[in-house]
Amino acid sequence: MPGGFSLPSWRPTLAPSAAWDTHRACWWLLLPEPPGPEGIGARLKQRLEEAGQRVILLTPGPRLAQLGEHHWSLQPAEATDYELLLRLLLPQGLAPDRVLHLWSLLPPRSSGELEAAFEPAQEGGFQSLLFLLQALGRQEPRPLSLVVLTHRMQALGEETPCPERATVLGAVRAASREFPHVACRSVDVNLPAPGSWQEARLTAWLLSECAAASSSEDVVYRGLQRHVRAFAPIGFPTATRSSARVPGPLSPRERGVYLVLGGFGTLGSSHAEALARHARARLVLVSRSLMPERLHWDDWLAAHDASDPLSRRILQVRALEALGAEVRVISADVGDRDQLRTAIEETLAHFGALHGVVFCVGSMNPSLSRPLADLTPDDVRVLFQSRVRGLYALEEVLRGRPLDFCLLASSLAAVHGRGASAAYAAAMNFMDAFALRQAQRSPVPWVSVDWDGWAHDADALPSTVPPLGSRPITAAEGAELFTGVLSLDGVARVAVTPRGPSAPAMPQPPPRPPEHGTPRAEPAASDPSVARKASRPALETAYVAPRDAVEESIAKVWESMLGITGVGIYDNFFELGGDWRTGMTVMTQVREKTGIPLPPVCLQEGPTVELLAQRLRAASEGLPDTSFDRPVVPSSAVKPSGEEN
Repeated sequence: MPGGFSLPSWRPTLAPSAAWDTHRACWWLLLPEPPGPEGIGARLKQRLEEAGQRVILLTPGPRLAQLGEHHWSLQPAEATDYELLLRLLLPQGLAPDRVLHLWSLLPPRSSGELEAAFEPAQEGGFQSLLFLLQALGRQEPRPLSLVVLTHRMQALGEETPCPERATVLGAVRAASREFPHVACRSVDVNLPAPGSWQEARLTAWLLSECAAASSSEDVVYRGLQRHVRAFAPIGFPTATRSSARVPGPLSPRERGVYLVLGGFGTLGSSHAEALARHARARLVLVSRSLMPERLHWDDWLAAHDASDPLSRRILQVRALEALGAEVRVISADVGDRDQLRTAIEETLAHFGALHGVVFCVGSMNPSLSRPLADLTPDDVRVLFQSRVRGLYALEEVLRGRPLDFCLLASSLAAVHGRGASAAYAAAMNFMDAFALRQAQRSPVPWVSVDWDGWAHDADALPSTVPPLGSRPITAAEGAELFTGVLSLDGVARVAVTPRGPSAPAMPQPPPRPPEHGTPRAEPAASDPSVARKASRPALETAYVAPRDAVEESIAKVWESMLGITGVGIYDNFFELGGDWRTGMTVMTQVREKTGIPLPPVCLQEGPTVELLAQRLRAASEGLPDTSFDRPVVPSSAVKPSGEEN
């Protein structure tokens, strides 16, 4: 089997020991309410002021206003407030060195108010963090450490997660990936009693977290123990190379009835095929697109070629039926409760039963991979509509119905965020936490699958989300991996990648903000005259030589910085051994050689010579940047997991 499964877990670690009070720095505290005599925010402020640190206090309010010498209020959901605040504070030398974002320190509401709590949670959580990062990103880059504090958002053991808060992880992922100068991580705590010795100890740890250069984006404190996110590889439930399947508690029934939401997308199609091939299932494919009546299908196919989107769907249905499946197609918007309820009622009326649901919804649009700096509230609403609202609607209409399983197609973008927008990663983290919460509350097994990137037909809309491994999951591999997931027992979340059972790679650690008065050390450039260069490492990507002067210039910079020879135009900078420090210097040298300034994040968004050259050409000619309209490896077309054509 080419793929591997990993289970998310938490690994105990030592608390950070970074000294936060030996050098003076500018700290920004975003407290959820005006400071009072009690609470972790008041304790943090007191400790910082006692140590002589500069503290800027930010609290939510109806407008941007100065409430004290170093105390400001602003509207969390108003992007311009963050911009104006920076314009006021930066000339005073009050640009932040360290930020503690505590606006998500609100306890989760009761189960009956969960959906009602979603928008308020976004205003003080994901949305406020997005606007803060966007405003900071428009300033001159300077090292910054940012810690986002939440209360019992994550779940250890039998704890219940809070999906409404989990969306902040999308912004954390994007900040770490797109802003090399920002060290951003999420720290989840169980708040101690105000004034207790446990609170005093947690306060010291949080200040050290903000001062430390940590490679982990997810940290959890429970009691006196610190944990970081880890992934434990598990053995694949092997089957023979014949059609035999490994039985499991979620294994599809022969002739079972399964609702596939987003049934014509890449994942939905693959999952439907697996159910048809292995169980001759009775399938209901739900899509927002309308289909003509069956009696008109032959006429449509006669008038349109096979590349027509509707023709492909007709042919897909017939291919499933050729495998022994019985297929019904229903048009519905999953985010609309009434339409979703009607789809389930039609399924029960037609087949008399419903045994499982596969959730693969999500439309393709440019906001899927839009950089954090360009993400708009409209982009966020579009990405949340089907993935967030759709899950709330699905839970409601399925409540009380006996099912064998409800499987959600999530993405490894929830873990590493690479190539995906902050909003997409936020939606995937919501999905993972939602499945875990449902698995704890419902007798129906809910499973969230963090899929790696999938391959798709060349005619489908390309995407910028690359696979975590060296290549995307093929349709054949995906079908086998899908049946493997259904063979697992007692799993609410699993990560799947085609490169073998190993922990998903995490991004390189961001730089540690320099202490006040400490000169910044620039990465040393490699001098090719000093030492012999090594040969190009063995990569799965075939070597292709530079084709023009721009690509040649970039390749030579990489060879000089990495100390190797033979850099090809499709080679990945980070697979060649590069890291964020070397990348910063690479972008500086590229700017010096070409005279074209590009932000350092360009290297992370497109880590090949070819893509970087395209960015340079577009910038020099004043043209729209289309360098990321296709995947990094041109021989494979990749789209994010769970997307519908």
